[in-house]
Amino acid sequence: MAAGGDYAQNHSSNIYSEGYLASLALDFSLLSDTDLKASYRDLHAKLYQEFKIQDVKNPAGYGVSDVQLLLGELSGKDYGDWWQRHVNSPLVLDFDVLLAKAGLKKDYGNDNKAIAYAGMQIREGSLRLSHVKREGPAWRAGIVAGDELVAINELKVTAKGFAARIEDFAPGDTIKVTLFSNDSLKEVSLTLADQPSEKLVLTSVDKPSRKQKAFFKAWLGIDWPFDGEGKLKG
Repeated sequence: MAAGGDYAQNHSSNIYSEGYLASLALDFSLLSDTDLKASYRDLHAKLYQEFKIQDVKNPAGYGVSDVQLLLGELSGKDYGDWWQRHVNSPLVLDFDVLLAKAGLKKDYGNDNKAIAYAGMQIREGSLRLSHVKREGPAWRAGIVAGDELVAINELKVTAKGFAARIEDFAPGDTIKVTLFSNDSLKEVSLTLADQPSEKLVLTSVDKPSRKQKAFFKAWLGIDWPFDGEGKLKG
């Protein structure tokens, strides 16, 4: 479960987010296993038909075995192994492979460039750290949430200018960070990583096939929205 605070961000998972991803994976699996004849929507329709409430005082519930049985009816396949890998185990998805089925790919745009990344966030209007990304540059340097920044490379840093100060450097640069930790002044070396400068978007793969376009339409229910250059139409 996800809770507030830095520890929770680094050590917990959100069951709702994982549920969305598992649903996406199931939708793609059903579409693939049935040659686009059945999808996640069909599973929901079957669940409603089989288990709709007839008596509000004694509603008929359903369990995992019922869902797997309906998946088998839709696909003609046993979904026990799929369930074990995507629901009962920590969910790991290869988004590149998944999206390619629908003719899509992740992209940051032509203007994207690698910018320096420290892996730490400050509280609004303060130099006290609200979050340190697990296994990020600041984490590896021994910086923790609650530490208070003082200077970078012996130059005073301000809350307003913190982000711009980090962007003055290049990925791979090592900086000297001075901060208060548990009321003691300390100095650490931090090697900056990189992150994209632009937001992630989904766009068309190069030369999408008819099969990919058909998968896209079966998945989302709309026609292929990209032109020959991979740009959204209209």
